Amino acid sequence: MFMLEKMGIFNILFATTLCTFVSCQTNKSRNSVVHIDSLVSYNTETKINMYEDIWKKDSCGCLKMRTAQMADSIIINNHLIGKDTLAFIAHMGKYNKKENNQEGFILIYYIKSTCLDGAIDDNADKSWIRFSFTNDGKLKNIPEEIVIE
Repeated sequence: MFMLEKMGIFNILFATTLCTFVSCQTNKSRNSVVHIDSLVSYNTETKINMYEDIWKKDSCGCLKMRTAQMADSIIINNHLIGKDTLAFIAHMGKYNKKENNQEGFILIYYIKSTCLDGAIDDNADKSWIRFSFTNDGKLKNIPEEIVIE
């Protein structure tokens, strides 16, 4: 009888210890996943903010820092497709040119332009990306081409 009582107490202590250990391990893994997710989210956000800063700083493309990939990242990570013009401009900065058409309008951003004294050289080649918007000012899609003049 005494042996059975010892076994019962031992089982209770063992079960309690096991539950505590498993609970601690589960919390550790949850916390580390949250920490890693936060770090990845922070790094992605930092990178996108850096892209936006570079994009806006190179407002005419004279610094040759703007790239199509940079524009894609800004649009995708800020979920700008289907968003209005104000949200788009908040992330991309002021456009260089605007054209109206039957389906809406196009905002043009220069990239890799040839410049003289910080202004675009009208006699030199220019490259740009055209962003199409609907009549109600929503971004249609990510542009698939870069125009070189």
